[in-house]
Amino acid sequence: MPKRSPQHEKGPKHLAVEELLRTGHWGPVRPGISRQVLVRQLGIPAAWLVTDAERLAESKGIQLAGWALSPILKYGGVEFHFGEAPEGSCWMIFCDDLEALEGATGSVRVDPWWLVEGMPEDALSAHLAKADLPFERRSFPWDPKQIRFHLPSGAALGLTEDADFFDPGTVHGPQRLFSFIVQAGEGAVCEVEKP
Repeated sequence: MPKRSPQHEKGPKHLAVEELLRTGHWGPVRPGISRQVLVRQLGIPAAWLVTDAERLAESKGIQLAGWALSPILKYGGVEFHFGEAPEGSCWMIFCDDLEALEGATGSVRVDPWWLVEGMPEDALSAHLAKADLPFERRSFPWDPKQIRFHLPSGAALGLTEDADFFDPGTVHGPQRLFSFIVQAGEGAVCEVEKP
């Protein structure tokens, strides 16, 4: 009889977005973690980005654990981005599909807390104030349509005025929530005022 890992015996791993926003990590799952340790913690990912090396191996009839080479491992709507395989560690935890968090299946279930894709900026600010989570509002240097709310934990919430993201065919709208992110090296925001 095959051995079952303790993680499989316990059932799906539950991750809370609240913990990530408050601390910048989910226990040992944080930027800097290796692919192997992540998979030990969360199980085989639901999806990963297929690499040229994986395609080449498959064309020769060689089966690889594709996730071991992939720069992106995905659990539900949450992506873990890695440096160059096989040694590269996780440099970013990212989600730009908040709707996928609720219906995620597989080895991981993510509790989105009160985050709802498309939440207007004023409602998000009010929720953060009620949750006692201070933030700093910053422009996003690579896209003038986006802003980020940077939290003391190093996590950030992404908002966009690109209404086409929510309503295809629409050009502009108010800033609305579309993502969360934690990156390696992003320290606590200094001297943050509560909203």
